[in-house]
Amino acid sequence: MNDSTGPEPGVADKPCRAERIVLFTLDSLPSGVALHELVAALEGRVVAIVASRRYGGKYGSFVHQAVQNARRGGWSFLNYLSLEMVWYHPMAEVAHLVNRLRGRADSVVGLRRLARRHRIPVIATREPNAADVCERLRRLEPDLFVSFHFDHVIRAPLRDIPRCGTINVHPGLLPDLRGPFPVLWAMIRAHEVIGVTVHGIDSDALDAGPVLLQKIVPFDPTEPVQAIHCRLARAGAALAADAVGAMEAGTLFPVSQPKEGAYDPYPDRGDIALLKERGGRLFSLRHFVRQFF
Repeated sequence: MNDSTGPEPGVADKPCRAERIVLFTLDSLPSGVALHELVAALEGRVVAIVASRRYGGKYGSFVHQAVQNARRGGWSFLNYLSLEMVWYHPMAEVAHLVNRLRGRADSVVGLRRLARRHRIPVIATREPNAADVCERLRRLEPDLFVSFHFDHVIRAPLRDIPRCGTINVHPGLLPDLRGPFPVLWAMIRAHEVIGVTVHGIDSDALDAGPVLLQKIVPFDPTEPVQAIHCRLARAGAALAADAVGAMEAGTLFPVSQPKEGAYDPYPDRGDIALLKERGGRLFSLRHFVRQFF
């Protein structure tokens, strides 16, 4: 963090007990590898999951998004997203059957299976800020919202519903690497360290809220982007649980981010080419399969 920023006053003196927590997420590989660990760590406190319905609505149909991503980032980028968003689902089901036969616990748990296992209601929506979704959540009387690999801006009045506030898990060391693909940009820019951040959401600005906790994660630049993202997701789940505990103990000291931080967009073909020139890879099938077994 920038040394010129300092802790905001009063936070440590105001512990907030988060007995009723709502998770916001997108059913994907990063959420599949990590959310079951977070739900277990929160010990029955998750009262609902808001799941983004990625296809349709403002993002367009599945075909529209596929064509757009192929045009923008090329076929390798489309394949990367397909593994994370599409092939992840049947692979998780196959792995569940295999692990069950072997008597092993699942290392990746699909969102629906996770919800059934813990009897957590799922609110699937294309627009989480809609009035009907806000009303449903308000009736749950939540204490805390936790955003984890979620693809919508959580706006007011939605983010103002929980009395303890709204936090997000970001797979990058803020204020650097704001945006949806921090691992990719870290590799393009040859960063020497990577990590995860838990930050507050107090405005519509993306990844710009006060930093609550951060953790550096070992970085091997020979690993594919997708494999590193999965490691960061697991670390982020543990850090989110730590943030809840610190919030309840009154030992969180939010640190404001500098307003001038850059936001990294979706990569284009030139960015993907630069990643490859520097020896980076978006994914490998071996690393993808390894997540499940």
